[in-house]
Amino acid sequence: MTFLTNLICVAVAAFAVHVPMQAQAQQLQTFGTKAKVLVIDDTGLSAEQTKQLRSFTKKRSYFGAFAASPSTGRWDAETGFSSQAKVQEFVRGKCNILGGTSDCKIVAVSIPTSLTVSTTNATGLSLAQLEYFEQTYLKNTRRYPRDYAAFAVNGFFAVARWGRGHEARAVSDALADCRRYGARFKGQDTAEVYKLRVKLGLLECSVIDVRRHKDRN
Repeated sequence: MTFLTNLICVAVAAFAVHVPMQAQAQQLQTFGTKAKVLVIDDTGLSAEQTKQLRSFTKKRSYFGAFAASPSTGRWDAETGFSSQAKVQEFVRGKCNILGGTSDCKIVAVSIPTSLTVSTTNATGLSLAQLEYFEQTYLKNTRRYPRDYAAFAVNGFFAVARWGRGHEARAVSDALADCRRYGARFKGQDTAEVYKLRVKLGLLECSVIDVRRHKDRN
């Protein structure tokens, strides 16, 4: 199959975020709650790689990628990243590193259904981050309407903290825990895979929302 290279920018904001000045945060786009998988090039796959590809196509969680090495049988897949380009580069690189090869290719990608084609410049909250924002973070800001809450993300997960008496405390706690959780990958990844994760900025944390529920009503 031919890889579609048309670059588009399609996003519908599902919520408004208040960016705290002291957090130097970025605002991220949201893409809705549905995902689809596009198979780019599945030629030359082994039976096991084909089996794993079928499993990947059922996950329906953006942004994701499936990479495989035709020569070694190695495959790797990830979902839940906040950048299509970075998840593809990470999965391809991880596949090459752990497989001891250089021929890993992107076989399939998982993207929001709101994107009509695969586009490597799509960046925003992953589906998992969006669901955590809506189902956990917002719910808890309502539980503590007079206290501050902050929502932090990195390249593939999110951390939220709520019930803080001061805005700065909410921001610092969310950032600190985001960085602490990210540091765990140093012990889980191989040295080369962790180096790739750092190189791509996947562990860099930003606060994208801070609020008191009572101020929104």
